[in-house]
Amino acid sequence: MTVISEKQDYQNKRMIALSPLFLGSIFGCSRARAHTLIYEATAEERAECVRKFRRRSVLISIAVALYMTILHFIPVRSEPPPVPKIVRAGQIQSVSLHEAAFATSTTVVTTTGVFQVEGAVSSTIGDSATLSTDTRSGYGEAKSLCVESAVKSACYPLL
Repeated sequence: MTVISEKQDYQNKRMIALSPLFLGSIFGCSRARAHTLIYEATAEERAECVRKFRRRSVLISIAVALYMTILHFIPVRSEPPPVPKIVRAGQIQSVSLHEAAFATSTTVVTTTGVFQVEGAVSSTIGDSATLSTDTRSGYGEAKSLCVESAVKSACYPLL
């Protein structure tokens, strides 16, 4: 049996008193158990409890460090972003701007169909248009009408 000094016993009491506040059930020291150890147990029992507490702390630290090391060396699989699908939408025949109180939209008539897009389109009759479908969005597919123009080449989201 080892002799425990007053200073060491005081440090053990402080560690036991703080353990339920920060670590609780991880180290098996509830408030009631801590109270019993501080006021009713012997110095040797407190020292044994602190020894177990420190042993568990070291084992958990080693387990966390091992886990982090393993995670560091496991390669992360990342898929390349999908390539947007581009379909020809023909030549622009007419462009009509529609303004509302809080939004602007444009109707673009091409040789293959009619498209309603968000915002104002800058183009001239005869410019080429393509329909782009992008699946990189987290909300499904994002479709847009891309206009190649001498005025301004840009893509406009479909409504």
